[in-house]
Amino acid sequence: MTARTGRLPLATLLVHCLLMALMVAPGAVAAMAPSAEGTSAVATERSRAAGFYDLPDGEQVLVIFAANSPLRVYQLGADYRSDAIERSQDGGLRWLRSTEGDALDIVFDAGPPASAPGFTATGSAIVLRAERSENPAYSLAEVSYANGPVTLSGSVLLPAGARAAPGAVLVHGSGDSDRDNGWYLTIADSLARRGIAVLLPDKRGCGRSGGEWRQSSFDDFAADALAAATALAAMPGVAPDQVGLVGISQGGGWVVPAALDEGRALPYAVNLVGAATTPREQLRHETLQTLRQKGYPEWTLGIVQPVASAIPRWRRSEWWSLNGDFDPLPAWRSATMPVLVVFGRDDEHDNVPVTASLALLEPVVAAQPAGRFRIEVFEGSGHGLYAPGTRNIREDFLTLLGDWIIEATGGETS
Repeated sequence: MTARTGRLPLATLLVHCLLMALMVAPGAVAAMAPSAEGTSAVATERSRAAGFYDLPDGEQVLVIFAANSPLRVYQLGADYRSDAIERSQDGGLRWLRSTEGDALDIVFDAGPPASAPGFTATGSAIVLRAERSENPAYSLAEVSYANGPVTLSGSVLLPAGARAAPGAVLVHGSGDSDRDNGWYLTIADSLARRGIAVLLPDKRGCGRSGGEWRQSSFDDFAADALAAATALAAMPGVAPDQVGLVGISQGGGWVVPAALDEGRALPYAVNLVGAATTPREQLRHETLQTLRQKGYPEWTLGIVQPVASAIPRWRRSEWWSLNGDFDPLPAWRSATMPVLVVFGRDDEHDNVPVTASLALLEPVVAAQPAGRFRIEVFEGSGHGLYAPGTRNIREDFLTLLGDWIIEATGGETS
């Protein structure tokens, strides 16, 4: 019998289990309290400031409503940046530039009540002037809406154009998540530039949204998403019968199917990198992959994985009792609207059991009319759907998503 090498003492394995559980436990970070930036004067200030601005070097930045500060500055694309605009002690605004490592006092111009013509940002050795872009790709609005007693908040990206736009509500993944997530904003920006109105919310219990996600079920999250769809459909410039759901990770794998179970007529549904298994099965898979990435010998996984998977279920026992055995397959089988499911092939070695999910969904695709249920797998990409070797969401995926939504809502792609 060949001797095993690299054998670890059982006590050491158990300690490692505890450490690994902290890495894979959903929602290990505390929720953010809703922001106090809610007075009418502050809301007007933020609304005037939001929009696209042109910098002297020819770059364009987006000043947008934020979840955990008054505003944020984004530069999207290959030179991505995301900076907070915080409130200073004297009540003014400070642009915290992450790339340069400094902070600039930022003053938005007085003038028209609807929008500031520009801004001036001043630091110890720099004065930066920016003018509002003349032809922005879309406008911005902030909305609040209710799901029963819970008040929720989000940002809306409204495309320019004469025709009523189809709409998309982004549905969050696990843990704390809000509109400040640059991954979500990149998707929202791409869709809005294609003429699709987008509501990017703060998840319940995060950012400016009330409620608490730790004691909430997928049915609760689904009701939040449907309330967001109602709010977006009621906005001027949005086609009220063409607002669908785009779920990301947990949001796509389980919340969107839970919303379909509600029986509401939706024009389409999208699952981006969400598992087709139950949450318990997904947690087991993710735990195994995390242990492998950390170098655990294969022979130890049968000992370590059950303990490592049990700890997050114990730490969030109420959440797991509500959601752990949710099976999305019945909802996918009964879907009567166009459905798009997207995976990154390399996610198999990270968060999502891609192979098992594809096997579960293949009979669903076969039972649906041709073309109604579409699955796309992007080679060389993981959970973030990044272009191989980069930290940028791949353009072919963004193009596919926009094209598919336009076609699902009866439009024509360019």
